[in-house]
Amino acid sequence: MMFEKRLHQRLPLVLQVILKFKNGKILQCQTKNISFGGMRVDPAHDLAFNPGEQIDCILKLPEERRGVVIDFECTECYANATGIGLQFQTMDLINYNHFKWLMVANHPEPARLMDELYENPGIMERELVVNSLCL
Repeated sequence: MMFEKRLHQRLPLVLQVILKFKNGKILQCQTKNISFGGMRVDPAHDLAFNPGEQIDCILKLPEERRGVVIDFECTECYANATGIGLQFQTMDLINYNHFKWLMVANHPEPARLMDELYENPGIMERELVVNSLCL
């Protein structure tokens, strides 16, 4: 029997994302799924990835929120033929509020998602509070 290790439910959202690597390379992708802990994006094409590498990300919100983007930093967890796994590391409070709205608005059971966040806050627990003090 396999046990689920994920703390956050994944939503199958398809959004545009820009990945900016420390070596200057930029890759435009689409998300395959997203949670409060991280996201999976489409395959890396011919670009080599390094587990643990810090990547700056820009997530473009759906058309009804035109012009709104979410900036955050993430770490690569894996890359294979099915996609790239990225774990969220830092996000400021404004970006977190946009991200939270995105997740709640697209979840089939918003109350369940909020209960999940109460139990396992994800990025908020790691870096959100520290970064919001700098605002």
